[in-house]
Amino acid sequence: IQVDVAWTREHWEAVIEGLKRIRAIDPHSDEARKRLAEAHYDYGMELIEANELESARMELDRAIRLDAKSEGLQRTRRELSLYTEGLDAHWKQDWPRAVDSLKGLYELNEDFRDTRVMLGQSYYNLGIKLQKGEVWDEAAQSFKMAVKLVPDLEDAEVRLTQVMDILIPPNRIELDLS
Repeated sequence: IQVDVAWTREHWEAVIEGLKRIRAIDPHSDEARKRLAEAHYDYGMELIEANELESARMELDRAIRLDAKSEGLQRTRRELSLYTEGLDAHWKQDWPRAVDSLKGLYELNEDFRDTRVMLGQSYYNLGIKLQKGEVWDEAAQSFKMAVKLVPDLEDAEVRLTQVMDILIPPNRIELDLS
């Protein structure tokens, strides 16, 4: 009963402790194992929302150890892993790595936290780096993706226009009337 009350209140630490006690008494209880995995998962999701990503990862890992066949658990753990990799790269201003990780996450779940915005910013910053290195085609693609993901991203449209003008110079017609 205490576990059910704690579950209703979403007090995951109490739920987890209660289910661990049940499993200690009956280690072969499939229901207790599955409920414990679910509690770790729900607690992990709460921690993700609270931006406690390392603690969330540990809770998801515990849930997976209890229910490794759950595709939803595996998927959420993969999303968190890609997000933390992308976040780390973003903070280190490693734009190619940030784009790579966040693009993978965006393909899995475009609504995971602030993935869209971080990916757009990463593409934008990668575009600036490529523009400075005069790698025009790739810079244009990066700015296009930045504009697509975050249409109101300051200066991205201007930079895209600058790069496109280099790639495809504006037409100019000269007439010699003499």
